[in-house]
Amino acid sequence: MVYTLIGVKDQPSHLCFFSNLVNILSMLSRGYQWYVIYTKPRHELSVHRFLELSGIQSFCPTEKVMVQRSDRRKLVEKPLFSMYVFVYVSIREYLDILHYHSVMDFVRVRGVPAPVPEREMAGLIQAFIKGRVPEVSSQVYRGGQSIIIKSGPFAGLEGRVVTVRGKQKVQVKLSCIDYSLLIDAAELELSRVGGV
Repeated sequence: MVYTLIGVKDQPSHLCFFSNLVNILSMLSRGYQWYVIYTKPRHELSVHRFLELSGIQSFCPTEKVMVQRSDRRKLVEKPLFSMYVFVYVSIREYLDILHYHSVMDFVRVRGVPAPVPEREMAGLIQAFIKGRVPEVSSQVYRGGQSIIIKSGPFAGLEGRVVTVRGKQKVQVKLSCIDYSLLIDAAELELSRVGGV
């Protein structure tokens, strides 16, 4: 499956109406679901705050990192997924979100906003609630045994066992964006795909 970030804002004006109509019709049958919106660079937290103030449920996982300023070190909150914010919306909020100036578009598959699988979102949210922030990577690791996670917030998801900096990790590819979660393999109960 190919994921694209073709936005309504990037299309000629005579195609916008048709594009929005197709998107609206495809979302009508789904009701509320999780989607990913693509934001302007370094606007993730402001988009998240705007959506929350507008009554739209959103999720922008962050981590605290130490950054070096010219005169001091400072602890700052940084989004885990650069230029992405997760939103739980129906068709009613779709156009409102697109009109916010810092939102570029929804992540799409074949021109239609792509919903995030419920299991992926549930695992991600549960991990953050429990304070077990997984490592996030945009790097693709090759090889590794295919497995299914049997316990914990990511139970039921498939991944690959990979070695990262000398440690065994389970790489779980998020379906709609070019990021993977790297979870410590020692903390998980795993089984091989197609096996015991």
